[in-house]
Amino acid sequence: MRVKLLVSVLVVMGLVYGLALGWRHAIASARTYAEEAAMEGEGNETARISEGFDLGGATRLTIENAYGSIEVKAGGPQVTVERTVYAGGDTGEARARAARFTLAAGPDGGDGYKISVRGQRERPRVRVDLAVEVPPQLALSLQVASGEARVSGMGSSVTVSTGSGGISAESIAGPVAAKTGSGDILVKAAQSGVTAATGSGDIELTQVHGPTDAKTGSGSVMVRGARGDQISLKTASGSLDLTDIAGQSLVAESASGSIQMSVSEPFSGEMRLRTASGSISLALPAGSDCRLDASTASGSVSSSLPLAEITSRGRSLSGRLGAGKGHIEAKTASGSVELKQA
Repeated sequence: MRVKLLVSVLVVMGLVYGLALGWRHAIASARTYAEEAAMEGEGNETARISEGFDLGGATRLTIENAYGSIEVKAGGPQVTVERTVYAGGDTGEARARAARFTLAAGPDGGDGYKISVRGQRERPRVRVDLAVEVPPQLALSLQVASGEARVSGMGSSVTVSTGSGGISAESIAGPVAAKTGSGDILVKAAQSGVTAATGSGDIELTQVHGPTDAKTGSGSVMVRGARGDQISLKTASGSLDLTDIAGQSLVAESASGSIQMSVSEPFSGEMRLRTASGSISLALPAGSDCRLDASTASGSVSSSLPLAEITSRGRSLSGRLGAGKGHIEAKTASGSVELKQA
């Protein structure tokens, strides 16, 4: 049993490590123009320009920025983009350099529309931040090289990727997909599912509904309210702090870190909690209907649940709640396992 647990954990470590490794190039390449601009001090705000765009019936909008951050909010029927340019040098020189950073916009060849920042890499470096208002029904895609991406109030799907920088998505009716090579991810009030992945950073999900899949190579995962048939939360190095979780397929795995989960609705599905190094605490509500198997290679196992058909052998404990319809597995290689009522 111990060998199987270690093999399973090593597989998880390999998958998440592969995620981080696969983005190593993205992280390195992202630390180029925009990031260096912030590090070196790119000067004061030099120009602020606002433009409007008619999408001509497009249902998807892509916004690309290789020189700074993007913030998108739901607005009126037209797309408006305000770009703020930061450039160093004396006033005349800074204005001339800022003027060389413009927006390219037009149909993307399908049913979408694309807006991109165009410019040249200069020294001292120039940063361009975008503040955008869009019709809420548009499907949205944001692509940032190095900088933050924030979006709120959208009524359709949202896809966000950054090479290096944090991501924030709030009040989104459609599915959310967020990926960054290095940075934290925050998703709040998402109604149709979340996919979140970061090579290095924390993930925080609050009041999310639908299928949920969150992975971090190095960082913690915190969830406050999740409803979905399938919920999977994994980290290679960090803790999992999960409260008010409801679903029929629940997975929480850490290669190195503790797991705390509180389930808010009677459980009768499949649940897997595994960590190689750390404790596990699981709180289940009354009315749960499942079999439980808990074990540790080094530590203790305890339960205050009203279990039937209890079997206790060494550092393992098995039992049944209700008719035993579902199944819960809680295993750690090093740490304690605690089962209790929510």
